[in-house]
Amino acid sequence: MAGPGGDGQFPGLKRYLKAMFDREEGAYGYLGSFLDGTDNKPRLVPRDVPRGEVTAAYRSDDLNIDALRVPHGIVPTVAFRVTAGDTTWVFSSDQNGSDPAFTEFAADADVLVMHMVIPEDAEGVARRLHAPPSVIGEIAGKAAPGKLVLSHFMARSLRDLDGNVALVKERYPGEVLIAEDLACVTP
Repeated sequence: MAGPGGDGQFPGLKRYLKAMFDREEGAYGYLGSFLDGTDNKPRLVPRDVPRGEVTAAYRSDDLNIDALRVPHGIVPTVAFRVTAGDTTWVFSSDQNGSDPAFTEFAADADVLVMHMVIPEDAEGVARRLHAPPSVIGEIAGKAAPGKLVLSHFMARSLRDLDGNVALVKERYPGEVLIAEDLACVTP
């Protein structure tokens, strides 16, 4: 399992899991066997993803998962690139879209899933945390995925969903889909 390394008041994944599951001091100490693999429980093997580098989160013969820290204000977060066979999906996570390394990370994915949390005119904290529609479109336009799936909507981005999607499409000429619960998207 991979998650962001810690920043300031936010613990890294390893420290977070210890705070949750440590047998002696964890909030849910009775689940401590997930940290050491005892009691016939699968062992969680956390990987902290540092800033500025792609981290191999998982590798097998037919599945590779890479992780990259992405900017989300002061709150650390991670994007994932999942390659299964010859198909690649990239999940952007919450981010403000300010790091060009993400565009390179997402390049040529079959499907790019990006959160559209805020409208174009959002300001302040919302803008420091999340990419507006124009930035989503710019990233997708440069990364050139086969399809772009917009997800993680909030009331503020849904107020003018058609207008926000139009702003994305001004910068990304490919197919744009709106995520829905239980929808099946194929590359």
